[in-house]
Formats: sequence, structure tokens, C-alpha cells
Amino acid sequence: ALSFSQSPMLSQNKTVNYVVGGLAIASLALLAYTVTRPTRETKTGKKLKKKKGKNKSSKKDVTTRTFSKKPIDIHLVMENLDGFNAHVAGDKKNAKQQLIYGSRLIKINDKRVDNLAYEEIYELMQKAKFPMSLQFKQFKQLNQEWTKAEKLKEEANNDFKSGNVKLAIEKVSEAIELHPTNKIYYSNRILMYFKLNQDDLALKDCQIIRELDPKSVYIKGHYLRGLTLMHLKKYKNAASAFQTVVKLNPQFKKATDRLNECLKELNDEIKQNQKRKSSKQEQLKETFSALNQDKDDNNDKSHDEAKELPKEEEEQQQQQEQQQNENDNENEQTDSQSVPDVAPTSDNVDASTN
Repeated sequence: ALSFSQSPMLSQNKTVNYVVGGLAIASLALLAYTVTRPTRETKTGKKLKKKKGKNKSSKKDVTTRTFSKKPIDIHLVMENLDGFNAHVAGDKKNAKQQLIYGSRLIKINDKRVDNLAYEEIYELMQKAKFPMSLQFKQFKQLNQEWTKAEKLKEEANNDFKSGNVKLAIEKVSEAIELHPTNKIYYSNRILMYFKLNQDDLALKDCQIIRELDPKSVYIKGHYLRGLTLMHLKKYKNAASAFQTVVKLNPQFKKATDRLNECLKELNDEIKQNQKRKSSKQEQLKETFSALNQDKDDNNDKSHDEAKELPKEEEEQQQQQEQQQNENDNENEQTDSQSVPDVAPTSDNVDASTN
């Protein structure tokens, strides 16, 4: 009976034991996981290994060229019109140096230059010591676009030489869309615009070239701007452009000749302006003289009229006096006829006095 009465209690104890045992097992499992799990350091190590693997693969995209002395015959351009970075332009001279179009200059000697302003990179290259090592990183998309642009530029040049100017402009314009920072493409299109007398469009391309040339060292760009301004008869601005060319390259005879032409035109303009000015002055003098003459004539007329006025008044007075005299004479004659032609007597006298 006792055993039956205690059986519920034993059942409860058994359940508690199961729970405690389960907790113990779970604790041991957690402890084992904590001891055997990878540490944070090991994870980082794996990531670093992966990174290292990536770096190894990216090294294939990096090329280095060493130049022993100046000048460095390569053509670098901005990545885009924002003005940052320096990339290998689509240009035959770069192909000769076995540089891949679109590659970004990332290091000059030991100085990292990626993501710097193009102008700053240019200055660092000018100050760098020789032998100079340049490191480039490839950009596949730029390489594809700029390679295609270079092909279109060559086709446009062939069309231009064969006389198909409009088609040439279309193709070089496509090249510019793919490679909008290449100054050579704009220079070629300017020459094509000249053939169609589209000087205003040529001038717009000249302005873009100036934006792409922040150090103002692209001689051909200055020369073409001078020619464009000459066509537009803006000789003063054209002369300034040619002066820049001569300053950069004193041996550029064509630029010197064009500069002299502009100066001659400016001198002719000055002479014509002076002639016009003197002619206007003569006209003003003649007008002024005529006005003064009219004024003098009017004054003389007024003076003569003033002189004539007293004379007329005098004549009128004389006429009035003469008329008065005549009237007086007539009155005298009338009076002499009314008086009797008899001598007065004393009687009459007395009578008159009474």
C-alpha cells in the first residue's frame, strides 16, 4: 500500500532527472562547440588568403614601363570630363609603347596617383626623377570602347581623304562618344568642319579641347583655335592663340606667318577706324560750321531788319509831318477866304469892345 501511495512521487523525480540530464548534455555540447569552433583570427586569415588570391589575379592587369629620359612619348588623357585620373588614350604612339588603351596610371615611381586630378598627375610627372617608372592598371570596358573609337577615327580619316567629309564627321563623332576625352578626335573634326565652312561648330570643339588641356600645352589645339578665329575674322583673339603656339614652339613657322597676317589685319582695322573717325570728325565740323553760318545769317538779317525799322518809322513820320503841313495849309486858305477884305473902322472897334 505504501508503495502504491509513493508511486506518483517517484514518477516526478524521474522526470526531473531526465530534464537535468538533458541540460547537462546540452551544456557539454555547447562547451565542445565553443572549444572546437574557428576563431575570428582564423576567419580573417582565410579572408586575407582570399584577398591575396585576388591580388595575385589582379597583378596580371598591372603593367609597368620604365623611361630612362625625357621626353616621354605617350598620350595620357582624363578618364572623363570631370578631370580626374590619367588613362592611356587611344593613339598609335601608345600602341608603339605597348600600352593598353584605357589603362589607368596608378603609380609614378613610388607615388600612388590614382584618383588624383589630371592636372596634379601631370605636374607630378614633370617633377619625377629619371629613370621614371610608371605603373598602369587595365580597365577592360574602357579598353574595348577606346579601341573601337580608335578604329572609327581611322575610318573617318580615310573617308576624309577620299572626299566624303560628311561621313567622316559622322564616324569621328561616334568615336568621340566612345572616347570623349581624346583631344586628337576633336582636332580631326575641326579640320573636317573647315571643309564645310562650319566655323561655329569648329569653335565649339576648340573650347572643349581647352577644357581637356588644363596645362595649356597642346600646340595643335591652340593652332586650330587660331585658324578658326581667323575664319571668323576675330583677328585679335586669333593673334593671341598663335602667340601661345609660338611661345610653346618658336620653330613653328606656319604659326608665325599666321600671327603676322593677324597683326597686319589688325593694323588695317586700326587705320580704317582712324579714317572713319577723322571722316566723322570732318562731317561734324562741316555740320557745326553750317549751323554757325545759319546762325550768323540769321543774326545779320535781324540786324538789317533792325536797321530798316527806324528808317521806315522816319519815313512814316516824315509822311505824317508832310500830311500835317498840307492840312495846315488848307486850313489857312479856308480862313483867308472867310475874312472881309475891308479895313476895320473905329466904330467897329468900339462895337467889338463893348
